[in-house]
Amino acid sequence: MMTALRLVLANWQLAVIAALLALLGLQTIRVAEGKTALAEEHQARATETSDRNRAALREAERVAGLQLTHAAQQQEIVDVYTRIVQTLEAGRADDAARADRLSRQFAASAARDRQAARSDPVACERVADRSEVLAGAAAEGGQLLIEARRALEGRDAEVALLLGLVENDRALLAPSK
Repeated sequence: MMTALRLVLANWQLAVIAALLALLGLQTIRVAEGKTALAEEHQARATETSDRNRAALREAERVAGLQLTHAAQQQEIVDVYTRIVQTLEAGRADDAARADRLSRQFAASAARDRQAARSDPVACERVADRSEVLAGAAAEGGQLLIEARRALEGRDAEVALLLGLVENDRALLAPSK
């Protein structure tokens, strides 16, 4: 046993070198395992980033599609409103002509009453005056009714436009299924 100890003491440098080489070998293996783990982690992060990018691209495409659909629907709603307003404007000219015709009819009726009343000047003059006032009031009332109806139809068109826009916006903002 002493001999082995003497042998070891005599060759201590070789023993230290052997121990250092063994430790160096172990460290080399640990470094290689660390590099492998790092490479696997880089690969996992790259795959994860790629998956996130694909998901973001799909979402961007979905949103772009929703925006295109939304814009097309908004344009359709505005086009319908524009057609309604044009129809209302065209109807205003017809209504103005109708109101003018009605006013002339009332004026003609008042003129006939006035002409007929000439046989009894005092009593008939009062009837003619009343008839003329009534004719004017009736004509003005007819015009007011026509204007009110057109204004109401215009507001109905505006409400329909706004409701369509709101419904379209809600459809865009609704959660996807």
